[in-house]
This record gives sequence, C-alpha cells and structure tokens, in this order.
Amino acid sequence: MLPTLPLPSIALALPPATTLLVCLVVTYVFRHHLVPLLTRRDVHKLPGPSSSIASWVWGHELLTAAHESLTMYTEWARSLGPVFRIRGALMHSDIIVATDHTLVQHIFADTNRYVKSPAFRPPAGNVLGRGLVWAEGAEHAKMRRLLDRAFSQDAVKQMASDIYECAEKLETKLTNHVLSHSGDEGGLTINIVDWTSPCTLDIIGRVAFGHDFRAIATATAGGASDGSDAALIRASWDKHVNMLLSPISFAIPLVIRMFPPSLVAALPFPPGVVRGVVRRLAGKLLEKEQAETTQMSEEEGDYATQISGVRKAGVGKGKDIMSIMMRARKEGKDASDGLTDDQILDNISTFTYVLHLQDLF
Repeated sequence: MLPTLPLPSIALALPPATTLLVCLVVTYVFRHHLVPLLTRRDVHKLPGPSSSIASWVWGHELLTAAHESLTMYTEWARSLGPVFRIRGALMHSDIIVATDHTLVQHIFADTNRYVKSPAFRPPAGNVLGRGLVWAEGAEHAKMRRLLDRAFSQDAVKQMASDIYECAEKLETKLTNHVLSHSGDEGGLTINIVDWTSPCTLDIIGRVAFGHDFRAIATATAGGASDGSDAALIRASWDKHVNMLLSPISFAIPLVIRMFPPSLVAALPFPPGVVRGVVRRLAGKLLEKEQAETTQMSEEEGDYATQISGVRKAGVGKGKDIMSIMMRARKEGKDASDGLTDDQILDNISTFTYVLHLQDLF
C-alpha cells in the first residue's frame, strides 16, 4: 500500500500563493454554487428531464448545444409542460425554462425583478452597444417606451416601400446572375445567403437610420470583399455566426458566469465591428442635427421656439427609426426628455446586428 501524507503536510507542500488561490476558488464555488444548490426550496419541485441524460460537468446544457437550435427545449416542453428546469453546467444551480407566452411576456415586462445574467451584459455592451438589449430596470423601461413609437403600426407600414424596393433589386440581381450561367453544363448552385444577406442589410440600413449601404449592388456569389462598409459588416456577421457554431462559444459563457459580475465587467471584450460602422455612419446624421439645432438655438432664445424651428427645418423628419427617436426627443417637454445621442446610436447598432442575425438563422 502506498504511504499517505496527512492533510497538513499536503497543504504545506504547496506554495503559499497556490494554497491561497485554491482556498479562494473552493470558497467561491461553495458559497455561490453549492449553497444555493443545497438550500433551494421550490425550483426542485418543477419537472425536468432525466438526470441520466445530463452530463456530470455540463449538465443538460450540453444537449441543448449539441442539437439544432431549440430542438431539445421544444421536445422537453412537449413532454414536461410550459415551465420546467434543467441542470446547469459547471455546478450552476438549476435553470428554469419558460415557454408559456403569457409568462414570457410577464418576465420581459418586469425588468426590475427579472434581470439579465451578469455574464451576458458586458459582452453584449461591447458587441451591440448599451441599447435595449443591454439596459435594465428604469433605463430599459424608458428605452422601450420611446422605441415603441418606432415600431408602431403606422411606422411599420411606412417601412414597406423600402422593403419592396430592396426585394425588387434582389430579384433583378439574382435573375441576371442565374441567366448569365444558363449555359453551364454542370448547372448552377447558389448559396442563397450570399444574396439575401445584402438585401437584409440594405433594408436595415434604410429603415434603421436612413442609410443605403448599396450591398445588393455589390453582391456576388462569394460575397463582396471590396472594403466597403457593407463588406465589413457582412464579414463581421460571418465571423460571429461561425464563432457561435464552434464548441468554444458554448463553453466560454458558462465559465464566465462562474465569476463575480464585477470581475466579468472588467474583462476586455473586443468591440463589435457592426457597432463601430453603424455609429460612424449614423453619428454623422446626429452631428448634422445637433449643429442645426445649436444654430437655431443661438438665433431664437427659448426652448419652445427652438423646437418650432427644428420642426420647420425638417430635422429628424425621416421615417426611419433614428429619425423617429430624434423627433421623440425634440417633441419632449424639456431637453432631457428622450434618449441621448449615445443611446440612439447604440440602439441602432443593436437593431442592425440582431435583425440580421435572425435572418441568418
């Protein structure tokens, strides 16, 4: 039998820094993962999938990542009901999954009680910007109230002309591409994403902040790489989609959520390319609006007169989302009512990224 060392000898054999680090990690895991796991009183009453199909390390979350999007959640909802629990990865407490529409609406409406994961907000703020997806509590409620105007029934109807025009351009471009290869002996295989992606980008640019990326005009079978803003955004989208499909994209968020929110917030997440391009382009329009407003403010004293001047000058009179948000700010009771320039730009970059990501999936 091999000799065994007593516990104190093992501790003394480790360097002091290593011993301290091990103690801190054990304490953190015990306090933030084991204690909630052992003291839970009601979550365990919810139905859940069998523990026999869960990974000891990754829980049921590995199954959700190994299958196509929402496949396992749909299967579990059918067998377990609209609300169930799954085992979290890396000793995380059980995760509640809600699929009932009324319950989901209640959760989204109460942003003070139901907050986002601390592991989600820092990378979302860097990639998307501090817009509606990132905001919490009163800030989220204010943004949602002001942005509702941009997605009212009338506002959506006004987007139709831009959507139809971009769709017609896509039809013409794709038809010409097919006809130019009509004589190929081996036929023609088309990656439709190479064509629908530029169309989506042109639509988003027009309805979001009144900018035409001209992505359809430069669309090719292999994707444009001419260094234009459209090419940069599409390359960034392709990079993010490929990253989301990689195994490391599954593990990193699960590891990040093990650490305190203050530490996660200090991590140097790289800024998103889409956010940078959109802020640069939309920022020019905001600078023009601000310059015209400042000029009128110098010529006409009080705020009420300034608002009248802005309306006459046509500042923010477009039907795009940014113009609607600008009008909401200018028509407010005082200058502080509405969103700031940074909040408007971050929301535009959020819409640009999220709407196109939904199109890809």
